[in-house]
Amino acid sequence: MKILTAFDKHDRGEIASFLETLTPDERTLAEKVFSACDGQDFEQAAQFCMQLLDRNPDLPAILLLLGQCLFATGDLRTANLVFSDLIQDHPDEEIPRIYYAMTLHGLGYYKEAVQQFRLLYPLDDYYPFFLNSYANTLQKLGKDAEARRLFREEASHFEETGSFATAEMLDGTFQNLLYLDVKLANGCYDTDMALYQRFLSAVSMDDSMKEHLVNTLIHWDTLLDLVWYRPKYRAFLDFISEKGFLAGEEEKDFLETAYMTLEFVESRTDSQAASFPAQFIGFLSELGRGLQSEDADDKFLIHSYFWYMCRYYPGHEAEIRSLAGKYPHTFRLADDFFARVHEDAEKESGRLLAEMLPLSDFKDFGALEKHLTNLYDSIQKQTKSETYVYDSDTPYRRSGKKIGRNDPCPCGSGKKYKNCCGKNA
Repeated sequence: MKILTAFDKHDRGEIASFLETLTPDERTLAEKVFSACDGQDFEQAAQFCMQLLDRNPDLPAILLLLGQCLFATGDLRTANLVFSDLIQDHPDEEIPRIYYAMTLHGLGYYKEAVQQFRLLYPLDDYYPFFLNSYANTLQKLGKDAEARRLFREEASHFEETGSFATAEMLDGTFQNLLYLDVKLANGCYDTDMALYQRFLSAVSMDDSMKEHLVNTLIHWDTLLDLVWYRPKYRAFLDFISEKGFLAGEEEKDFLETAYMTLEFVESRTDSQAASFPAQFIGFLSELGRGLQSEDADDKFLIHSYFWYMCRYYPGHEAEIRSLAGKYPHTFRLADDFFARVHEDAEKESGRLLAEMLPLSDFKDFGALEKHLTNLYDSIQKQTKSETYVYDSDTPYRRSGKKIGRNDPCPCGSGKKYKNCCGKNA
């Protein structure tokens, strides 16, 4: 982060003029302050500022610079005290109040921060981080429409000038802007997404930006219950994939996980997916997202699902192929399994039983197979229950949410589902 000093709008000549007002010892320290700031060593710069202020407390520009250095290093409480003193002594100065408001925001004093932001807005000139901090504060207070307007103002600055303070800051702007576009259903999503894609295509996709992009996807997948948003989320995943923004091995795995999360949500409302295939898709999605543990119960459950599919697959090949086409990222996890089942379902079933027996309390294959058959028959009798979910202002019907293995058991025991009624399901 480039620090914005009290001399940002002045040339080197004016800085030299300021230095001429100091004693030789003070001038030496001041030069060290500016040199440390230029090198982005803000901790060292803060130390030099304090040494200089010990010699001469009547240097408000250096006090402001001290506050900015503390802000840059994350010492918000001390920075807040510095800026508080400055706005008391210089109430008409804009920059100390900007930083005072931003430290209040960073410390979680949102109502107090909004009061300060309102005194300042609109600024005469653009100031980095101001709009984002103000917007985020409003968002914390539930003022989404007002927050969205300010995030868009920050994005518009990039749209008009092509410049931004840091790539990470502007990425955060777009993350919140587009999230609020969806939440507010304001019709602005497509326009704002086009601008976001222009930004992503223009910046260097370094490790920091990749991490931001991953966090954006995680944040946005909370919106997937909105049916109209799902194709737009998929389109953004496709854009990332085509651009190669997440091309490392771990990054590609995460992108696959994002696709699987989307496919899992889509499968819950898929009227063409029968009860068991829908459960199998959910199981594969959990498997792909790393939600399975290595304990014996989970291993047994994993094998159970594959064994059930061995029973289901014969006579339903076309249905499974159709679902695999609709949910390719999820079914890709089971490519080898389906190849074996397609060749010989009975043989694959026997292989799974052999691996399951040591994980169970059963003493022989016959008892285990009978137990699994009874469970499979029970699953086959289940039907999807309908429930109403609200998407914007219009309710729609969808399949009831699948109970996850780590969810509380619906029987009310207080145990996890996998350790109660779902232990052998």
